[in-house]
Amino acid sequence: GNSVAGAPADPCPPPTAEVPVAFDLRGSGFGHGVGMSQYGALGQARAGATSAAILAHYYPGAVLTPAQVDVPIRVSLSNGSGSFALRGEPAQGDGGSLSLSIDGNETVVGPNEIVRVRNAGGVVAVTRGGAAGTDAAVGQGSNVTVRWSGTRDPGSAGGAPGVVNATQATDATVATRLGSDGHRYRYGTLEITPTANGQVRVINTLALGDEYILGVAEMPSSWPAAALEAQAIASRSFAMAKYGRGRVDPACGCHVSATENDQVFAGWNKEKSAGGGAWRQAVMSTMTSNGGGSAGTGAPTGLILTHDGKPATAYFHSSSGGRTQDPAEVWGSSVGFTSVVDDPWSLDPAINPYANWTVSVAQQRVAQVFGLPAVSNLEVTARTASGAAKEIRATAPTGATAAITGSTARSAFGLRSTHLNAIGPSGATVSAVVQPGVTPVAGQPSGAITPAAPPLPGLALLSDAAPSVKVGAQVKFSGALSPAQSRVTVYRQRKIGKSWQIVGKARTNAKGEYKMAFKIPEKGNYTYRTVVLNKKKKLKLASNELVLSAGKKLAQKPAPTSCKKGGCDCPDCAGVSALPVAKS
Repeated sequence: GNSVAGAPADPCPPPTAEVPVAFDLRGSGFGHGVGMSQYGALGQARAGATSAAILAHYYPGAVLTPAQVDVPIRVSLSNGSGSFALRGEPAQGDGGSLSLSIDGNETVVGPNEIVRVRNAGGVVAVTRGGAAGTDAAVGQGSNVTVRWSGTRDPGSAGGAPGVVNATQATDATVATRLGSDGHRYRYGTLEITPTANGQVRVINTLALGDEYILGVAEMPSSWPAAALEAQAIASRSFAMAKYGRGRVDPACGCHVSATENDQVFAGWNKEKSAGGGAWRQAVMSTMTSNGGGSAGTGAPTGLILTHDGKPATAYFHSSSGGRTQDPAEVWGSSVGFTSVVDDPWSLDPAINPYANWTVSVAQQRVAQVFGLPAVSNLEVTARTASGAAKEIRATAPTGATAAITGSTARSAFGLRSTHLNAIGPSGATVSAVVQPGVTPVAGQPSGAITPAAPPLPGLALLSDAAPSVKVGAQVKFSGALSPAQSRVTVYRQRKIGKSWQIVGKARTNAKGEYKMAFKIPEKGNYTYRTVVLNKKKKLKLASNELVLSAGKKLAQKPAPTSCKKGGCDCPDCAGVSALPVAKS
C-alpha cells in the first residue's frame, strides 16, 4: 500500500464517491441563434424561396428598403501590432503601384516593392525596399494614407486594377506573411496612424454598399443565389446600422472590425476565391441604382432591412436548434424586428452539418466550471422560449448544487450553441475524493486527487466558504480568466433585487488568476459573481454565481483534535465542507 510504516491510520479518512468520468452534452445548431439562420436560408433557397421571403421569415418586423449606402465605412484591419508590411500587387495587367501620402507629402512605390510602417516614438515611420522593406527611409508623420492603382481615388498610382497586400509582420516574418493567402484589399484607401501604446492603427475606408460587402466572407459562395442575396442584404443592413450610430468607435477608430466581432471581412480574397463571381453577382443584384466606382457600379443605393425607418442590425448565425432565439434572452434587450421563429431546416442533417453534435467534457473540467469538488449529475433546469438551455445545474455527491447560464456553459465547454437536447454521463465512473479545491481524475487509483484543471475559456469563480457562514467571517474568492491575461480588472458584484452592484475588485496576475477577500457584514443571503467589463463598461464576461447565507456572529472555537467513532465531529475534520449553491 501507500501507507508509511509505523504511522497511525488516519482516524478520519476523506470520503469518496463514484462520479462519471465525463459528461456528454448533445445539442443542435451553431452560433448565438439570433436573426437569420444561414443553413436555414440554404434550406429555404433549395426549396425555391426568394431572398425577400427568406428575410421576411427571419426578420418579420423589418422592411426591405432601398437606402443611400454609398457611404465611407471604416474597417479596422489591425489587431495590436507595432509594425505592418505593405505591398502593391496587380489585380490584373500592370496595376499594383502604391501612393504613400505622409502628412500630405506623396511618394509613389512600384508594384511588388515592400513597404514597412512602424510606430517610432509616437509617429509612423515609413521605409521601403529590400527583403524586409527597410532599405530606405520614406518619411514619418502622424498620418499615412495609402492609395493604390485602379481605385476610386488612386492618387498618382495609376488606373490599372491593383490590390494592396497589408499584414502585421516583423523583420523576420515579412516574406512569410506577405507570401501567405489573405489580407489583400481591392477597394478604398488605408489610413495608418500611431497609437499611444506603441502600435499602429490600420483602417480600410471604402464604400459600404458594394465595395465593403463584396469582401464580407460570411457564407460560402457556392450556395444558391437566393441565400447569397439574403446574406448580402443582411450584412449590408448590419453595417449600415453600425455606421448609422453616428460616430466612430474611439477604441478602434473604426465603425466595424474585420473579425467575427462584427462580421468577417476578407477583402479581395472573397471576391477572387472559387465561386467569388456568384457572390459578386448577389451583391450587385441587391443594389438598386448605378454610379461609376471601382467596384463596377459604384451604386449609391442598395437594399437593406429597416425598422422604424432606421437600418436594422440584422444579426445572423450559422444555424439554430430548430427555433431562433429572442435577443432579450441572449443579450438582455429586445429588438422589434426579430424574435423566435421556427427554423426546421437547421434540424435537417442533409442541409446542416451541425444539426446534431455531441461534446464530451471531462469530470474535472465540469467540476471546476461549477466550483464544486466533484459532479455527480448535470441537467438543464431552465430553457428559453426557443428551447435553448437558459440554466444548467450541477449536483455534487455532497448534495451541494451550483448553476451557470447556458451562455457560460457554451463558452466554458466549447459548445457550438446553447441548444442542448440531452446531458448524460459518458463512460465509466471514477472514485473521487470529495474535498473542496480538488477534482477527480479519470484513471487514477481510488482516492487519488489532482489540482484543479487549468482555467477554461471565460471567467471562473471559486470560494473557500461553506454555503452557511457566520456574520463577520472572512470569505476568500479566487478564480481565473482564460485565456490568461494579466492586469485585467475583475469586479465582484452582489445581486441586490434584480440588479447587480459592484462591491469589490481585483486585478489578474500573469497567469490570469485573481483573489479577493472580504467579510460578511450582517445576516442575510448574499449572491455574488465576478465580471469583466469592456471599455464601455458593459458586461464582457461573467462567472458562475455563488450564494452565501449568513447567520450568527462568528465565534472562536478550538480546532477539532479527535474524531468520533464512525465519523467526524465536524465537517472540517474530513475536509468536507459543502460548496456554495448558485442561483440565477
